Amino acid sequence: MAAPCGAQVPRSSISAADRARLEEPAHFRLLDASQPLPPEVVDYCADANGRLALPGDRWEPTDVLSGGMLPRRRLVWAAQSEGLLVVHYEQGGFAHTYHVIVVQPEADKSAFKLLWRAAGPRLRDYPDFVRALKADDFDPEALFSR
Repeated sequence: MAAPCGAQVPRSSISAADRARLEEPAHFRLLDASQPLPPEVVDYCADANGRLALPGDRWEPTDVLSGGMLPRRRLVWAAQSEGLLVVHYEQGGFAHTYHVIVVQPEADKSAFKLLWRAAGPRLRDYPDFVRALKADDFDPEALFSR
């Protein structure tokens, strides 16, 4: 099972090899919102109740709670290449924040390994992510509270 979003990831930036792969937008395709993310990937970015709203779904973007009925996080988009999956999601609360995770399937495809996570700007699409990555617009030290 994947580590939850609040799990500690060693302080390091993404490896040079993985960064080079991520900076090639032609190798990535945006996943259709109707394509469900693998549960192991959702575990990395779901809220404390294990929920992640889909784009356009109702969710809790502020710190005014609706009695815990709605997810506190929502998928913005996901993109996949041959060996990497990038997920951009938003988190509600006192501060509305945006996050990215990069995961890689294990060799036997039974699980996903978290390669990198960071907070950053809202990203429209994968090319926007590449621009932000090249500009170092991400904070890998940001808190990822559940």
